[in-house]
Amino acid sequence: TGIETVKIPPPAAFNGRYFYPSYELSGHRLLRELNARRTDVLHPLHVTPFGTWAAKTGFHPTIAAAVGADIFDHSPEPPPVQWQQNTSFFSAAKRNFLRPFYRNRVRAALNFADKITADNQALCNGIVDGFGIKSEKIELLRWGVDPDMFDENRDADAKINALLRPLSPPIVLVP
Repeated sequence: TGIETVKIPPPAAFNGRYFYPSYELSGHRLLRELNARRTDVLHPLHVTPFGTWAAKTGFHPTIAAAVGADIFDHSPEPPPVQWQQNTSFFSAAKRNFLRPFYRNRVRAALNFADKITADNQALCNGIVDGFGIKSEKIELLRWGVDPDMFDENRDADAKINALLRPLSPPIVLVP
């Protein structure tokens, strides 16, 4: 297809899992990879941790994708802790203790992004109301299909040509 996919993990992991400080401390590494590939657009799929990682690079343009928990879990009024069988007092206390740190990182990533996409209006509202981001910076981009491609009145050849047109750069990197 001519589309290059590159996996750039942060430098440190613990028991096979990457931990947040690894993203915080490796923006220079990601920037080096972006420049080496002459990347046109950086598109972190989640505001945290990938949007915060992108912000550490200083790379523009960046289009952050807010997907829900990254915004709602760090809003001014957090959702109540849902006690489950595996929820301990320690994990709930840790979550509340670290909440201001994560909230600040989300705000920084949202402020850094040139554009923010969200797939529903509640998420757009959460970004504006919860983080003070201007609505002009947010694009409501619903996931799904282009209904025009399935318009029964559209010429079949036009549909096929639209699907077959060659993909051309820009290169989009999603860390």
